[in-house]
Amino acid sequence: MRRYLTVFLLYAQHALEYKARSFVWFFVIFMDAMIYLLFWRGALSNPSTTGVWTFSEAVSYYLLLLIAGSFLQVHIEEEVAFEDIQYGRLSQYLLRPFSYYKFKFFQELPWRIIQGGFGLLSLSTTWLPSLSF
Repeated sequence: MRRYLTVFLLYAQHALEYKARSFVWFFVIFMDAMIYLLFWRGALSNPSTTGVWTFSEAVSYYLLLLIAGSFLQVHIEEEVAFEDIQYGRLSQYLLRPFSYYKFKFFQELPWRIIQGGFGLLSLSTTWLPSLSF
């Protein structure tokens, strides 16, 4: 387990060096959710669509979609396809004493944590002012 912690900490440093890149990927997901919300705002303002959803339910759904997308959407396919397979770096992972899949998981985990943090930040800035304690 110590090996995986070392891999995680090494790639956490790498992910923290490139916070702007992580923010750009988050912003892509964020803009996608905002475009859907603009659509639903127009669709739900039409009186013939009553009883489907309210706009606040649609906002809640897409903000939760934003959080889930931030945590779950992975962008390692380019790295695996080009660096590991095309350039022949896959063999160095196969000779290591731990699983390639676990290595990739712990390599991607810091990016998911950072982007999930962006998602939680956007959720908190949207929901917290509207909550009444």
